[in-house]
Amino acid sequence: MDKIDIVTGEKWERAIKKAIKEADLFVACLSSTSVKKRGYLQKEFKMALEIAKEKLDTDIWFIPLRLDECDVPDELSEYQWLDLFEDDAWKRFMRAIEESQIRISKLS
Repeated sequence: MDKIDIVTGEKWERAIKKAIKEADLFVACLSSTSVKKRGYLQKEFKMALEIAKEKLDTDIWFIPLRLDECDVPDELSEYQWLDLFEDDAWKRFMRAIEESQIRISKLS
């Protein structure tokens, strides 16, 4: 998304943080590769977790998705994650998104 949404010459780290902050929800895609990788991906997760602290406890905003068998990092352990490789995963994922939007609209 950065090549599409971030304008050439724009400070990309600032743009990513702004996009995370303004997002209706954040989907953390976890895989056996991503959870072991060092770098900006981990920083984005940390940014999102900091923003999640500003949300209500009842908000559904941070959604961890396991793309394959992998360990969920300790800092994400308080969130119910979804195994995208299970049979009913897409249905449950859509339910989470819908519930997130319902809870947002109730506060508006």
